Amino acid sequence: MTRRSANFGVGTPGIRWRAVALALFALVLGLAISHSIGISFIIDDRHFALAARQWAEHAPYVGKTHWELRNAIVLPLALLMRIWPDDPLVFFLLPAVYFVGFFLLFFSFFPKRIGWGASLLAAALLLATPIVRDYGGRFYPDFIELFWVGSALMLLYRAWELRDIGHRAGQRRWLLAASGLATALAIMTRETAAWMVLLYGWLLLRGRPFSRGDVLMVAAGAAPLLVADWLFLYAKTGDILYRFHVITAHTDIPSAHLRGGVYRGQVLLNPDLAARWTVDGPIYVHWAINPILYFFLDIRYCLLWWWSAIVACVAWRSGGIPRQYRGLLWALVVVAVVAFVFPTYVLMVSQRPRYYLVTLCCVALIGGILGAELWRQGRVRWLLKLLLAVQIVVMLVSLDMRSSRMTLPWAAADLVKETREPVYMRADLAEAVYWAVPRATFARFVRVGKTPVGHKELTVEDWIAARKTHAKVPPPLEGCWARSDVRNIYRTGWKATLYHLTNSVGLPVKSLHKLDFRLILHRKVSDAPCPAGRAQSAPPPI
Repeated sequence: MTRRSANFGVGTPGIRWRAVALALFALVLGLAISHSIGISFIIDDRHFALAARQWAEHAPYVGKTHWELRNAIVLPLALLMRIWPDDPLVFFLLPAVYFVGFFLLFFSFFPKRIGWGASLLAAALLLATPIVRDYGGRFYPDFIELFWVGSALMLLYRAWELRDIGHRAGQRRWLLAASGLATALAIMTRETAAWMVLLYGWLLLRGRPFSRGDVLMVAAGAAPLLVADWLFLYAKTGDILYRFHVITAHTDIPSAHLRGGVYRGQVLLNPDLAARWTVDGPIYVHWAINPILYFFLDIRYCLLWWWSAIVACVAWRSGGIPRQYRGLLWALVVVAVVAFVFPTYVLMVSQRPRYYLVTLCCVALIGGILGAELWRQGRVRWLLKLLLAVQIVVMLVSLDMRSSRMTLPWAAADLVKETREPVYMRADLAEAVYWAVPRATFARFVRVGKTPVGHKELTVEDWIAARKTHAKVPPPLEGCWARSDVRNIYRTGWKATLYHLTNSVGLPVKSLHKLDFRLILHRKVSDAPCPAGRAQSAPPPI
């Protein structure tokens, strides 16, 4: 194999070819960001925002939940809130930085090792996978964890490449220490990254391909941050294992994903807990094998697995796996398996696909390396074209995978700002609106409590739940309320995207455009009881 074909994997693209490919990739990345970033202030991002506000206004703050202890997320957000204390855009900045930063890191590392063709193909496979784009833009820990895990492993691999270059020994030590620091940040982002400690322990016992001194240098890089965090929590709480106790008590917090809402008992290595998580996939067989089946059945990421499985089988049977890639491919397989097994069968977390982004990234790299190599060899190009076309179609019809809950606070905030008078609402809705408007606007216009006569109240109507239960939508509340404004929040996801695509070319498909939530602004005109049949139903929880 020539140096040129080895470097680029799919022949030798010139500067112009690479520029065009990167420009197209940047366009797709921009579309992915614009359609995936969403902040709800109702779920995980609410806890991060509350903890960051405490750090920004009353530092130091000791988190009370596993969300609030994720200081690799909370502290940067607190810093942004100190710099721009009245700007809701800070909540979009952090996810976007990590989303773009991951792909910048990706292209700074892999093209030199697997070629531009394989790198672009792997990155395209990732962006074409709906679940990756979905959580890449949410204010969740998933993509941030992926960024730090990827940084740690890339630094470790670079240190391994310099193992026989004596005059680069100093640089190699710094790379190992930096890998340890990135590992510590990954673990502080979310405890599911603790599998990396097991990986380093195995390398320490094995003594190769890294010496024990190398592994200890990694530990030296991770120790300052982890020890400082441990000392801070111990000094503030008196609990020597405070973080561990809080994290393992996460099932004490009510969760819609857990049958019964809460689970009080052992968390680690507990099959009973794993069996109680609700199903998040197309079928249910057994909790232990469901996530494995979903890799090949769940449309949110199954096409990536089918692509990689097919090209791996073809490459294996034809002997088309290049020798220079075999070590990297085996390393990717090991990381993919460990990153899947540890959270699923050790931590017993909810079997949501967002916990498997590290595994999906490894699978995309395997598919990119082998797919580009098969293309270079001229093998089964028709199959590769077919698989790539299917991936592109899935990407186009699933550009917007956000839940409508991601747009609810912003729509409510717009109504409040447009009304320009005090608006009463429930406490949970007010808390969500708090983050979406400037502080002065919130203090001036948002009220919580019983609505006085003559004032307005904002309520949320769950349109989909009403249709599923065949409940009638409450009519205008004549006599005691007067409806003054309605704001519809339409369903997002692949149906909404398909609707917009068909509507843009003059083919509106009304059945695809469904309401998800409806914000209703009423003015209270009387304290008298509503006429029979006109009583307002209690709004569902947000």
